Amino acid sequence: LDDLVPVEQADRLAEKLKENTIAFKYHRLEGWPHTMDLSVEVNKFCQYHMDAFLRENLMD
Repeated sequence: LDDLVPVEQADRLAEKLKENTIAFKYHRLEGWPHTMDLSVEVNKFCQYHMDAFLRENLMD
């Protein structure tokens, strides 16, 4: 469904980050285009998880 970035590209990135023990979170959203701001619900989901990741990994 995403015609900007193939989901396999995100899968490969997640695998490489995992292999190199780099902190990341990956939530594959099936059936959703690249524009996460088209739906308030999806946007809130993404914002929640991005904020949580940043709190866990960048804040003292």
